[in-house]
Amino acid sequence: MKDELEADDVELRTTDYSMIVLVGEGMRHTTGLAARAASAISRNGANSEMINHGSSEVSLVFGVDKKAETKILRERYS
Repeated sequence: MKDELEADDVELRTTDYSMIVLVGEGMRHTTGLAARAASAISRNGANSEMINHGSSEVSLVFGVDKKAETKILRERYS
C-alpha cells in the first residue's frame, strides 16, 4: 500500500477500533450536530481518531477507541 500511494508513512489500525455513525436525512439542517457528537465522545475520555462527513450530508462517522464505545453510545448528545 505504501508504494502504491507513494506515501512517506502508512499506519493501519485494525484492532480495538469502533466506528460510530450518525445517519439521517435531517442532518444537513441540524445546527451543531457534529459538535454535540464530538462533545459526547470527549466527555467519555475518548479521542476521535477519525472523522468523516459524507458528501451527501446524510452521514457523519467518528472512529473511536473500542473501549469507549458502549459509554459513548449511551451518552446523550445534548
